[in-house]
Amino acid sequence: MKKEAQGILKIFIICSLLMGIVLLETIALKVLKTAGDLAILNDNARFYNEQSVKTDRMTREFLKNEAERQKIYNSDDSVVRLYSNSHAIIKFMVLIVAGMVVVVVPLSVGYLLFLSFVDRRQVKTKKEQLIIRAKK
Repeated sequence: MKKEAQGILKIFIICSLLMGIVLLETIALKVLKTAGDLAILNDNARFYNEQSVKTDRMTREFLKNEAERQKIYNSDDSVVRLYSNSHAIIKFMVLIVAGMVVVVVPLSVGYLLFLSFVDRRQVKTKKEQLIIRAKK
């Protein structure tokens, strides 16, 4: 009975970790997408402001970009809204953390899965073989 409870607990812990990782990855990808969208809109606004002659077409595009920017700033998604309305330094730090999460978390999960499925004795004997070869 105790082993069954431990097995169920392990399954519960693994499922909880996987759900947390999926949630973290989703938030990180939303932040990266929002950062990319805001960078494009900011670049378009700068281009419009640098032009000495502004045509009606350029003004319409600029107003469309401003409407898109306001839609991002007032988004129903709390992650997008909080990120877009935060200060530039906080945006930078959150962007770096989100980028690291997108890269590091899947690699570490894959490595942990690899370690859990590989027979420990095989790894130890391969390491010993490498050490013996290195000594020669």
